[in-house]
Amino acid sequence: MNNRGSEWRKWDLHLHSIHNNIRGKGDYNGITDEEFIKKILKEKIEVVGLTNYINFSNEDFILAEKLRKNGIVVFLNLELRLTNINDDEQLVDYHIIFSDELSQDEIKNVLSNIEVTVGSSRKVASTIKTKEDYLKAAVDFDSLIKTLSLESLQIKEKYLTGFLSRGHGNSLCKGGKRTYTPYEEIVRKSDIVIHSSTLIDNLEKDRNFWLGKSINGSKYIKPLLQSSDAHSLDEIGFIKKEVEEKNKDKTGVYQEGEKYFTNVIGFIWIKADTTFNGLKQIIYEPEERIRYCKNFPDQKADYLVIDSLEYGNSECVFFNSGLNAIIGGRSTGKSTLLNSIAKYQKNKNILNEEHYVLPDKFTVKWRDGEINPEREIEFIPQEFMIDISKDTTKFNKLLQEIIAKKNMDKEERSYREKISIINNKINDRLNEYFSIVESRNSLVKPEGDSVGVQRRIEELRKKVNLIRLENKFTEEENQKYKIICLEFEASLNKLSDIEIEIERLKELNDVNFSIDIDLSKINDKNKKILEMKLMEIKDKSDNLWKKAINEISININKDKVEIEKKVEEIEKSDIFMKGKDLESRSFDLKEIETAILKETEILKRIESYDAQIKVIDEKRKNCIQIIVNEFLKKQEEIENLKNRFSILENELLIGIKPEIIEFTKNIDYLHAKNKNNNNFIDKFCKTMNEEYSDNFKEILLNIFDKTDLLYNQNKNINNLIRDIFSCNWYNYNYVITYQNDEFKNMSQGKKSFVILKLLLEFNDDKKPVLIDQPEDSLDNKAIYHELRKYILDTKKDRQIIIVTHNPNVVVGSDAENIIIANQHNNLEKNKNGNKFQYVNGSLESSRKKDKNCEYILESQGIREHIFDILEGGAEAFAKREQKYNFRK
Repeated sequence: MNNRGSEWRKWDLHLHSIHNNIRGKGDYNGITDEEFIKKILKEKIEVVGLTNYINFSNEDFILAEKLRKNGIVVFLNLELRLTNINDDEQLVDYHIIFSDELSQDEIKNVLSNIEVTVGSSRKVASTIKTKEDYLKAAVDFDSLIKTLSLESLQIKEKYLTGFLSRGHGNSLCKGGKRTYTPYEEIVRKSDIVIHSSTLIDNLEKDRNFWLGKSINGSKYIKPLLQSSDAHSLDEIGFIKKEVEEKNKDKTGVYQEGEKYFTNVIGFIWIKADTTFNGLKQIIYEPEERIRYCKNFPDQKADYLVIDSLEYGNSECVFFNSGLNAIIGGRSTGKSTLLNSIAKYQKNKNILNEEHYVLPDKFTVKWRDGEINPEREIEFIPQEFMIDISKDTTKFNKLLQEIIAKKNMDKEERSYREKISIINNKINDRLNEYFSIVESRNSLVKPEGDSVGVQRRIEELRKKVNLIRLENKFTEEENQKYKIICLEFEASLNKLSDIEIEIERLKELNDVNFSIDIDLSKINDKNKKILEMKLMEIKDKSDNLWKKAINEISININKDKVEIEKKVEEIEKSDIFMKGKDLESRSFDLKEIETAILKETEILKRIESYDAQIKVIDEKRKNCIQIIVNEFLKKQEEIENLKNRFSILENELLIGIKPEIIEFTKNIDYLHAKNKNNNNFIDKFCKTMNEEYSDNFKEILLNIFDKTDLLYNQNKNINNLIRDIFSCNWYNYNYVITYQNDEFKNMSQGKKSFVILKLLLEFNDDKKPVLIDQPEDSLDNKAIYHELRKYILDTKKDRQIIIVTHNPNVVVGSDAENIIIANQHNNLEKNKNGNKFQYVNGSLESSRKKDKNCEYILESQGIREHIFDILEGGAEAFAKREQKYNFRK
């Protein structure tokens, strides 16, 4: 038998016998035992609660044996009606599920002790025979509980009690003083809730109620057992029931004609051995051990589950797809088994020492039937978490892998790309800035200043006006004289141009046209005609050309005459003659006006220089503003990265913490002993630490005009400007926070647990994970609460194989498969004398120690091995079994 511990199987614990004591219309009419068994096998139901009312007949016991012979596990389920009445004025249905370890006689003995009220008379259950009595029979709850507790019956821990749920709304059973029993009392003293819901939505709602997970949920946590309550073959497996039209929109409801039906499961999946002890596990783990679904609950891919391994002389160890816990004493081969798997699957974390692996032939088989050493597993050796937590390189590598898997590295790449773009813009602007500064420095400043030159010009003009007044030459006349002089000069220039043009026309008038055409190949007669025509054309061309030149010359001469006339008029004008006379008689005036012209030129150069400086300074100012604003974007981007970078899983957060790079690591050439230098560095660092500080912006703007700093290494202000704005001033570190505690402040044990979570929880891998004694690296407090919860969550998605010596890891985490390891010695022998040997099974696998058994592993059940091997094993079981105040 390939024992894999607790496995998922279909159970229907409320399945009525075909020998039903209260037969209704259509109840198994004409159905044989064989047909009944065939239907159960067809539905692949492995465990049934064969149910009958009040009493079991011999036919029930015979049917139970037939079922068992066909591989179906049977627990007899006695259905009773309590004398207590629920809110719907109905008797409360109550169930007793008997262990299959009880014999037929032991069960009959119980039935003969259960007092039953039939109308006004009292009987015992075993004497009820007629349908009429079955319909009337009812049992007092308190009396029933006392009877089941009788030591004389010797059935302690060999039965479970439960009541039929009519939904979670009932709170009290009704009745007079004698019959009044609070519904709460029935719930408290019962083990399970029997259910046969026809609506999926109600099933989910009721499940949450009995797990205490809904608002106003039950304070008594109970496992809810969905069952068929079948009275016919058609109801076995799936329940098809007609429902009211008001439920037409509920999950799973469908329409046939004018009616509405539902087809829900009439069974549950229970993860346990198919034993009564296996059934009892649902009381301790009512949520984890039960599933309500059509298909097999464990949906792990076969290629991601290790099925078994074989070593030595065909020795096999089988694995569960959930949690496999390997336990044993010192040097019993626990870690050896784990290392052997890791080595076979070529895991990078495997230790190279050969004594850590099983000798001889060794193979690992996967659930899809493949034997493939290339398939990946996750292997965490002893103290692996401690090693990573203390090794910065390994720790950072782990974080980088997680960041990449969570696609958060794209945020880092985006940040670096943005910073690169910003730096490129800053460098471009810095180049522009220094170009602007260079162009400003290259400008030669004229002597003097605009105010002084303008004052000088005004003084000279006053002297000119004074001379003119002395010569009775008014300012108005001076302005007119200047205009006339300009006209006079322009006219003379035109006359000069005309004279030149006339000379050129004379030269063109002497040009004669010549036509050179080769007529040698033409005969004499035609040649003579053509020569005459050519002569005629030449004469005409010469005449036309001379005529054109003559016409142009006439027009030009007319212009010349007019301009000469204007020049003569200007020369004879009073204002011109007066001005010329004044100029000829006043040498000082001429000198002064020359000086005015000179000063005016100087003023123009000064104004041009000032205008250029103004434009350059404006460009410089804008350029500085852009550089500073771009630089501040680096601060914004590091803050944006901090806000966007977040990887959160179950209270464990990976984030980043920005930090500012020390000033001297970027710039080391400012004179350290200079007071101004130190003040500048202090202010720069202090204000940069202030988020979005206006003061920092002001300091950055002022750097460009900072002239009071001293430099080493032949550096200067330009070096400082370029380095400050080009350098990377911001760095960041990864910050790990768990339960509001930063990684660097954690204890070593908590650090190790965080590493474990990082290794397994922060990726989407579903490959098997092998862990060797994690508790050695953890705080004791973390083992039960944190590690237990983590394993419970993780094993749903990944197969776990763990070596441990802590009972809370094994029992508290409800391990599906416990593997007991032993190394052969004289006191604790292995079968066939094998050096290492293993036996495995479930937590519920219990068998008292056989002192006469030669081989240690076969001498007792798994539960008993746990008691012997793990210190505190019994206490761990007790803690688990009292978790929900189990009454037995």
